[in-house]
Amino acid sequence: MDNLEHLYIPTEPADKMGFGILPGDPKLHLPDYIVGEPEDCVARTLEIDRQAGDTLKEIAEDNGWTPGFSDIIGFAAPMLRLRGSTIMKIPRPARYEGGLTLQEEGIIVFHNRLRDLVNSRTEKGESVTRQTRWVLQQLEELSMLYGKQWEDQSATKGNGTSLSFLDDLHARHDATTEYFVNLQSSSGPWEKIGHQTFRYIDLMYSHIIHAVDYVYKANEILNAGEGRNHYSMKVQAWITEGAHVYFDQIPKVAESMKQKGFDNPPVVEEAWFTMMLRAFLWHRTHLMVDGNRVPSQHWGSRLPVYVG
Repeated sequence: MDNLEHLYIPTEPADKMGFGILPGDPKLHLPDYIVGEPEDCVARTLEIDRQAGDTLKEIAEDNGWTPGFSDIIGFAAPMLRLRGSTIMKIPRPARYEGGLTLQEEGIIVFHNRLRDLVNSRTEKGESVTRQTRWVLQQLEELSMLYGKQWEDQSATKGNGTSLSFLDDLHARHDATTEYFVNLQSSSGPWEKIGHQTFRYIDLMYSHIIHAVDYVYKANEILNAGEGRNHYSMKVQAWITEGAHVYFDQIPKVAESMKQKGFDNPPVVEEAWFTMMLRAFLWHRTHLMVDGNRVPSQHWGSRLPVYVG
């Protein structure tokens, strides 16, 4: 076990993370992203949306924090963990890797909000898409089967974590990938979309645009005395309220997708639920380890590099 703890996932995409490069999942037509330093994250956000980039720049200049944008790690990266292996460790690609898709608070609030939404719509006789029910089913099963091990990423044992746990999450992550591959395919069973083109990258960016200022919005709600259910979690209130803010932003994400040429709010909603689940699963099958990142410009160089 002692030797196991020193091992890292031995693949080229995982190696990229040690150079501050986040590998994008080729199945979802995503590029690689340079995210090693806060200014890199700000630059990527400015490319997506000027206002969101300015907001993130203000936050990052204060403390190097990149809230909202950091969700891109679990959204964009492919499954790096190798099937049948208990090795979870990878280099941390960015100075700040935290966020609501990594934290226990994000899962618990998301799970409860989604359950409440499905129950409310069902009671009112309103439609709930099959994919939305599927996402809720995954959350219910994972919570029942694994409890804290699933909900709290910090509870993981790292390398040597239960193989059955990792294989189960890996398979569920594969199912989210299959969903998005089909959704992006013109030959997929998506007649309800018509001639519009769904692009995963647009959904990811639409989320980031409205997520970078979630801390500000959460504090505004709390200062107005309107904070919501924290589900008995003993954490700072702005964290759980921030997770509520994420859920509140779904209509804005749908509006951003409309501006990008995809006007189908029910599909955007179920896709957002699936993307969030995808990130939760990714973060619980990988353990990012801090260390000295090699500057990204050295990736692919044949010159010898000493990593101290």
